[in-house]
Amino acid sequence: MQSQQRRAVVAATATGKTLATVTPPKPFGAFDWVSAAADDHTFVLAAQRWVPISHWRPEPVTFFRLVLTASGQPEGLRKLPIRPERGFISGIALSPDGARLAVAVHGGPPLGSVQDPKIEVFSTATGSERQWVWPGSGWIGLNKPYGQALSWAANGRTLAFQLYSHANYPTVEVRLLDTAEPGSSLRASRLVLVFPHNGRAGWLVDSNALLTPDGSLVVAPITEYHGNSRHPMVHLAITEVSATTGRPVRAVDQWASSAPWITYNLQDVLWTGAGGRVMIVVSLVRHGGASTPTFAIGVQTGRRFEPLPAGVQNWRSVGVPTEIAW
Repeated sequence: MQSQQRRAVVAATATGKTLATVTPPKPFGAFDWVSAAADDHTFVLAAQRWVPISHWRPEPVTFFRLVLTASGQPEGLRKLPIRPERGFISGIALSPDGARLAVAVHGGPPLGSVQDPKIEVFSTATGSERQWVWPGSGWIGLNKPYGQALSWAANGRTLAFQLYSHANYPTVEVRLLDTAEPGSSLRASRLVLVFPHNGRAGWLVDSNALLTPDGSLVVAPITEYHGNSRHPMVHLAITEVSATTGRPVRAVDQWASSAPWITYNLQDVLWTGAGGRVMIVVSLVRHGGASTPTFAIGVQTGRRFEPLPAGVQNWRSVGVPTEIAW
């Protein structure tokens, strides 16, 4: 989904060719979020009125279901029976069977003092709702209001989410919520990973941490800093961590450099298969004799990275947030 034009684009991963374009129905002027079910044909889009950035304010968000044919053509856009969301959305995730939509929301700006952020889970058939609240100050989602901060296991029960702790900003936690258990506090969720920002340890600020569909792993790009200010060394790796123990299982797409530009976390995970053996990621790519790598979207299979066609690379560019769902 291209945020500059605020429309949804259906494209073929294999070729990068645009198959269809879906514009928001009136009076909405923007699609801000997109999430997919496991069937590759069912999507939920979040629409709201377009507001210039100079006059930005939270606008009510309405959710629509988009179903694609086998050839990738839209069968129609249908408004879901979910009440309009009036808070600030920081992530959505459609369950694998398309029956439930998880929404992370709060009422303040991304980097302001945020109290009691929450996750709402709606039935896409009836609009019925259940809420879990994180009591206290925090932010559920990424450092910026885009990306995939929520992900479901294939059982449609376990929901992974990323939490920023304002008590020790910008510490990031990855937690697992059992949505079938009673209760309404997110503090009952299970802590899997902690990314402290102390200048040396692994950290995750603007990237996705996705739960694999089988629920066994959390996959995240991890940056580690070594050396000192005069002789820095930065290591990047897309790392698979056990969702049970929180310990790293393996690392792929590994990079190391002392170049200042690599202090920015340029890797990301956009989609992962059941056991993390096949992923769609954003990786660094060297072109010929160029000294500075660029980044590309591609398929990571084990330690092999295969960039997707040139048309796909336009889906994500530096400084232009793009919501992508497979």
